[in-house]
Amino acid sequence: MKVSEELYLKVAALVGGDDAIGVVSALLDLKKASDEEIANRTGLRLPNVRKVLYKLLDSSLVAFEERRERMEQTVFYWYPLPEQVYGFIQTEERNLIKRLKAKFNYLRSHEFYHCGTPTCRRLTFEEAVETLFKCPTCGKPLNRVDVTDIIEAIEGRIETIQRELKESFGVPIKTLKSRRK
Repeated sequence: MKVSEELYLKVAALVGGDDAIGVVSALLDLKKASDEEIANRTGLRLPNVRKVLYKLLDSSLVAFEERRERMEQTVFYWYPLPEQVYGFIQTEERNLIKRLKAKFNYLRSHEFYHCGTPTCRRLTFEEAVETLFKCPTCGKPLNRVDVTDIIEAIEGRIETIQRELKESFGVPIKTLKSRRK
């Protein structure tokens, strides 16, 4: 699957910030370059270029090879890996699904209480019992909160992401089986 430069630049910017756009653009033009060459081409400071390159490396969006040059000095030559963009996106979507499933399971397995004051936090049943059903922040009585809408929204988001993964990458869908109370 061929990756457009625009998509590669967008993903690089998400990973490495605004400086990553310049770094990746330089790499796409030069095909392979040292961090110093990239810094000269972009006008960015060398430490900033290195920071971006290491962030992109952690996400497998760039790679490097090292060469021993004159006087036993090692120089790293960086090159872009635009074909890794879809793998990066797929990994991020799977991580998002894991976090959403954890939140889904937490909400489904707990009963929640709140005092009605927007700045106060929602408490689990166990926390509400410890405070004798009085808000620890404002002292108002706590009332049971129905989180069904939130659970359904998370469930819908998980199913949407799973469907998009299936359509985009052919990844098998593991549907979320909700057991409503």
